[in-house]
Amino acid sequence: MSDARCMPVESGDDRVVKKLELAALAGLKEGATREQLQDTLDRLRQVLSRAKHRRLEPDDWALLTALIRAEMDEMA
Repeated sequence: MSDARCMPVESGDDRVVKKLELAALAGLKEGATREQLQDTLDRLRQVLSRAKHRRLEPDDWALLTALIRAEMDEMA
């Protein structure tokens, strides 16, 4: 089942990765260490990889929901 409104993740990879990096920065509390930031970015990249392969894990949904809400708040 295909939907013309859906864009494959690969078509916007650079933009998606940049947004994930910005979300990681915004999501960390002030005073976070470089190691904490790197761990968060690594997790976001893993989620992105799983999304590309349509193999999201149950824990991924909370992160994706937060990213979508952040994007919606930014647009409002």
